Amino acid sequence: MRLTATHLRAELFKTLDRIVSTGEPVEVERPGGRVRLVAAAPTGRLAQLRPHPGCIVGDPDDLAALSWLNVWQPSL
Repeated sequence: MRLTATHLRAELFKTLDRIVSTGEPVEVERPGGRVRLVAAAPTGRLAQLRPHPGCIVGDPDDLAALSWLNVWQPSL
């Protein structure tokens, strides 16, 4: 992500929180060059997963007992 220095100044804490939570670096445009802000400790990909409430319609426990045997047959 690229930002101007003015935008970074206006959104500094939100930008820093986003860098820490996602691990995505931010480049800040300056006259004569760019500066890159990077989290000190890289975050794992699993840590970047976000919950998606409402994606499962019905009882989530029903998914644990789901069987595809009557629909899918392995090809031999």
